[in-house]
This record gives sequence, C-alpha cells and structure tokens, in this order.
Amino acid sequence: MWQAMRSYGFVLCAALSLGAGCSSDDGADESEHTGHDDEDESGDDESALEDAPCTDAYPTYTAGALTAEAGELTVRLVSANPAPPGQKRANDFTVEVLNADGTPAAGATIVKADSWMPVHNHGGRTKPTVEKLAAPGQFLLDDIDFRMLGPWQVRMDVRAEGETSVSQAILQLCVQ
Repeated sequence: MWQAMRSYGFVLCAALSLGAGCSSDDGADESEHTGHDDEDESGDDESALEDAPCTDAYPTYTAGALTAEAGELTVRLVSANPAPPGQKRANDFTVEVLNADGTPAAGATIVKADSWMPVHNHGGRTKPTVEKLAAPGQFLLDDIDFRMLGPWQVRMDVRAEGETSVSQAILQLCVQ
C-alpha cells in the first residue's frame, strides 16, 4: 500500500510541476493571431479565433428574404438596423411570425432569442431583448451581437397562440 501511495504522490507531484512550469510563453508569437483580442462572457480568450468564411447555407442579408421554420409557424426577417447587420455593434431585427397560410400570427410569442456562431461554437456578447410590436405578429430583437465576421444564427424560441411548448426558429445569415 505504501508503494501505491508513493507512486500516486509522484504522479501528482509531476502533474503539479508540469502545471506550475507552464507559462503563457509557449514560443508562439502573439502577433500571429489575427482575430479578436477580446474575452467572451465566459472569460475565454478569443484571440485565436478568426473570422470565418460563409457558405451557401448562410446567405447575406436581404430585407424580407430570410425565413426560418418554427413548427407550423414561419419567422421572417423584415428589417435590420443597421442594414446589412454589422460586426461588434448592436444590431436590431424586426421579425414577423407567420401562420402556415402566410398571415401574421398575432397570438404567437417569441419567448427568447440569441445569436450563435456555429463554426466557433460561441454566442454573442449580449442576449438580445425581445419586444412585441404593435403590428400583428411582429417583434423587435434588440441588441443582437455578432462579434466577428462569418456565418451566424439568430435562434428564437417561438410559442404559437394557445400552446405551452416552444419551437426553435433559426435564421441563418452571413455577417460581412
């Protein structure tokens, strides 16, 4: 038993020594990192992340042309401010929730929304607020953050009138 404890102690000591011996100077020149020198809300350093190219799955902004399904409903991006949406700034989207027949879903609700960059597996720095507008089925998504250029998703949890469950609508777009 003493032998096992001594071996464990040696392994633990070696592991701690390696951890203590590690420094931020790993021989890499920080000037090689082009991306962002910010930290995200979880404290992770983004400096190694770079803007990503978009694919055909992530179209560029066109008012009224971007849509996403949410169960039986459709969410359509009516307008963006600024247009086209920009990097590292507050973006506001006006979206409209439509019934299957294309009419506004006046009783629908967008419960919450966020921005997500799937190629880097991170979100924006802020969570957008959702405000119901006067026009039937229309909502303002305020303060959407796209912290780098490339393919982004605006994900919305949508609840149809009279329903208790939500469906997720995912608008995909390229931020250039």
